[in-house]
Amino acid sequence: MRSRRRPDAARPVQRGARTPLGWTALVTGELLLTLGVVVILFVAWQLWWTNVEADTTHARAVERMSREYGCAPGGPPTEERPPAEAPAAGPESAAVGPGVPAAGPGAPAAGPGDADWAPAPGGSAERPVPEEGEDLGVVYIPRLGADYERPLIQGTGAEVLDTLGLGHYVSTALPGEVGNAAIAGHRQTHGKVLDRIDELRAGDRVEVCTAGVYYSYAVTETRIVAPSETGVLAPVPGAPGEEPTARMLTLTSCHPRFGDTERYVVHAELESWRPLTGPDAADPAPDGEDPAPDRADPAPDGEDPAPDRADPAPDGEDPAAPVSGPEAPEPFPTTPEES
Repeated sequence: MRSRRRPDAARPVQRGARTPLGWTALVTGELLLTLGVVVILFVAWQLWWTNVEADTTHARAVERMSREYGCAPGGPPTEERPPAEAPAAGPESAAVGPGVPAAGPGAPAAGPGDADWAPAPGGSAERPVPEEGEDLGVVYIPRLGADYERPLIQGTGAEVLDTLGLGHYVSTALPGEVGNAAIAGHRQTHGKVLDRIDELRAGDRVEVCTAGVYYSYAVTETRIVAPSETGVLAPVPGAPGEEPTARMLTLTSCHPRFGDTERYVVHAELESWRPLTGPDAADPAPDGEDPAPDRADPAPDGEDPAPDRADPAPDGEDPAAPVSGPEAPEPFPTTPEES
């Protein structure tokens, strides 16, 4: 009996080995898929997790300084301050800067403790320059929320702005001093401490609680500038070389919100101050004295108290032009991430 063989045409076709082109397509697809996952994870880390980490660090710093300095939003609690040593004048008599409305449409509502606020007395004494990374105080901005409280740290390097909070430009005045206390912060990522900086309006408060004095500044103006326009950080904002007479505070952050091609700048002027009491607080400043403790011995009579300050710009020159040399303001901070 003859066996029947199945015709070759009827045999199932066996799949051969993958061709080089097929392997290339497979590997490329897997690499692209992996890269997409990595990009998504990086964006999540950048826009979300860095904020979680920074918020935790900021909250601990605020709690620590609030406990040490006796800070509280809206001014120091009345019960912690000897009544006999409190300044007598109220905020309505405070000397506010040009363009700062004392009341009326758009003016912020009065906060707790307003009845005891007093105008800042004159003077130009300075304090010792803190080390980079050192605590300076707590910043409150009521316009950005009743719970807005961020630590203020000396320095504007990545180690400060990416982790510790708002950074103080080391070359500028300290809060409360005559001159311009300039502060930087991220607008996105790493706590996004100045995310809503563009919501600030003239008359809004920026309050700074330090280890001795609680300062209240009133916003005078906002502007958008190029990163090269560091004249906004000068002792007289926009006029490098001029001798300051006012006590200013400047906030800077990147602009637009998800970019860094420009800088958003908010200027404010000291409106009032109050001494603090507590474990680390300084003695209240007597009437007529500077709320900022001495940082350097006053210059003898007839001598220039600021010998290294640049002379005013000659007639015809642009006072807001970028300045070079030792008198140049500190540059805006730059980091690889969007601010």
